[in-house]
Amino acid sequence: MPQQVPITLSGFEDRSLSVELPSLVTNGRLLVDGQVAPAAKQRGAYSLKRKNGKEVIVKLKTTFPDPLPKLIVDGKVVRIGPPIPWYAWIWSAIPLIFVLGGGFIGGALGGITATLNIQLFRAPWTMPKRFLATAGLSLAAFVLCSIIVRFMNPDIIPMTSLPISTPHSKPLSAPKPAR
Repeated sequence: MPQQVPITLSGFEDRSLSVELPSLVTNGRLLVDGQVAPAAKQRGAYSLKRKNGKEVIVKLKTTFPDPLPKLIVDGKVVRIGPPIPWYAWIWSAIPLIFVLGGGFIGGALGGITATLNIQLFRAPWTMPKRFLATAGLSLAAFVLCSIIVRFMNPDIIPMTSLPISTPHSKPLSAPKPAR
């Protein structure tokens, strides 16, 4: 069942209004007393009547990748939640650097991860839990990207086969010929 966010609008104090957030298979919807609000003549709009009998046109405006839509009530934008802080946008976008090491695959996986990170910042958790969840998701995506790129490009030399010399080891040299 999609998540519902309760909202309050002036003139509708006696009614229970909520927005059903969009999911992978459904668009966001406006609910009045638990039922989908009646559609207006405009596409994607809803028609509501206030206590005084005046008709109000309400539209939901989604802004990708933020899952929380804005309401447009009679042409005025109404936020139904706080904006995501700027530092959360930057933190969420860090997986986009996967494109540097993974090319198209890294960019695609980084874009998907960044989108999911933004959606996790709308979860009903404390801010530290949101940062931990997005860090875990980004780390898992990085590992997955590394594995996929490694198997798709067999020319990459595994780190375990590289000769490693340390300051205390003998210098690497060619084997001495047998006498």
